[in-house]
Amino acid sequence: MELGCDPSLSDASGRVPYMVASDKEIRATFRRFMGAYPDRFDFVKAAIPSPLTEEIEKQKADKLAEKRKLQKQAKKEKKSIEKAKMEEEKRVQEELRKVEEEKRKIEEDKARFVALSDREKVRFLKMKPNEKIYIFPFFRELWLLNDDY
Repeated sequence: MELGCDPSLSDASGRVPYMVASDKEIRATFRRFMGAYPDRFDFVKAAIPSPLTEEIEKQKADKLAEKRKLQKQAKKEKKSIEKAKMEEEKRVQEELRKVEEEKRKIEEDKARFVALSDREKVRFLKMKPNEKIYIFPFFRELWLLNDDY
């Protein structure tokens, strides 16, 4: 075009060079030329939509960079939220595990106490409170509530 090739000339099927251009960069070249030399050719007939200047390209690049920055920030926030959710879920699971472990220990204490013979139960009930707690932790609450050891 700088050598005088007219972009408004069409081929046998009526297509102008801008329409035939298969690459975005080639179309951008037409638009850059239009921005640099707006009066040189009939760009309306050449079907070139608008001029492309360095300022417009810089604005597009800045806009794209801002969009990518926001996407990256959103991704980072999403990742931190997911991490917090995972940590909370892990904490809840750990608490549930501890509760289940405590229940299991209580059931074991109950089963051991029930398995004692009557003679052993009487002997157990005559023990000092801290000895009872050592043997059957489950009964700690009962002894703390009941003052007549």
